[in-house]
Amino acid sequence: MITQEQVFEFLLEKQEINGGYTGNDLTILAEQLNVTPRGLRKRLSIWIKNDKEFSQFIYLGKEKPSITLFKFFKIEQELTSNPIQVRKGIYEDIQDQRKFENRKPLAKSTYYRALKQKVLAMYCSEIDNWFKAKKIPFPEDYLIETNHESLHTIFTFSDLKTYGGADIKAIYQRLTKAKECFSIYHVKPIRFYTEILSRSRFLKRLLSSIPPNQQLDAQKKLIFEIQASFIIECTDLLIGELIHKQGRIKQSNNASRQKVENQLRKEALESIRKKVKDIEDSEKIDINTLHEYSNALIDEEILARIALFRRHSSAYMLILEVLNDLTVNMTKAVKFQKNEAKLTYQLATEEIIWSNLSEQKKRSIARKPDLVKAIDQGNT
Repeated sequence: MITQEQVFEFLLEKQEINGGYTGNDLTILAEQLNVTPRGLRKRLSIWIKNDKEFSQFIYLGKEKPSITLFKFFKIEQELTSNPIQVRKGIYEDIQDQRKFENRKPLAKSTYYRALKQKVLAMYCSEIDNWFKAKKIPFPEDYLIETNHESLHTIFTFSDLKTYGGADIKAIYQRLTKAKECFSIYHVKPIRFYTEILSRSRFLKRLLSSIPPNQQLDAQKKLIFEIQASFIIECTDLLIGELIHKQGRIKQSNNASRQKVENQLRKEALESIRKKVKDIEDSEKIDINTLHEYSNALIDEEILARIALFRRHSSAYMLILEVLNDLTVNMTKAVKFQKNEAKLTYQLATEEIIWSNLSEQKKRSIARKPDLVKAIDQGNT
């Protein structure tokens, strides 16, 4: 008769001594229990699917891998220093060492099986202890299926491009949603990024190698690290795209400024000609009137700047919205180096009003008297 307690004790012993169990181990256990190996394996597969404790046992293959403990340590050391390195390199190093020791070459299947189990073992320690050691309050209502699915729907960079490049608004919305989902852990992802950085690309491949109903604790840790890594990398992407967007706006303005100025001058010239013609028709020529026509209230260069800023106003407002979110309205990780910079930000967010500023403060921002005059005339 197969008893769950006996099987558990047997596999636990093999796990502690050999790092896992083999097919031959199950055959021996079946003989001891006076059952068929097939029946034992069938019953064990049910327990692995439904029992969390059984899912932690590592299957090493039909036979115990012919790889020494020293080689396991070498694999662990190599993977810890660089988990995304080419596995073939480690394999060749081990083969060279075995050749030097006049030992038989290690079968590739044995090596890669041992490698996979070793990597998984790096994530298979008691997950509660790992989260506690990292001071992460693990959510009581955590659903592994929901969080696993979020890696494909939320914590992903897919569909964040448009025809003209990266979609800043979509990136911003995706990052906001990811932060909301990650908030269940009540920790900041940046705390863990230094230890995740070297293996961030390796995590998804490792997670996909685990069957859905096995190594659940390892899956939870991997999902956490993938989520934390995404938030940091998505934030970097967003900041980079904001910088590029501001640069592209500046390039666009520089390319269009002369054309806009010329159009404004053309319109001003046509207006002056019409006014002069009206004077001729009336046969009343006033020197003061002509002087007024010849002096523009606002220079075309400033008018062009105003027009171009208005053209990109929605882009500027999006940049401001994103920066406010990232910095909690410029209160976190931001220091204004000049009072004029802070004053400009307060004007942009309508914390203060242009018309309430003194002439001195207006000029400290706008610099040119003509620009101050232009802003005063309804161009705040």
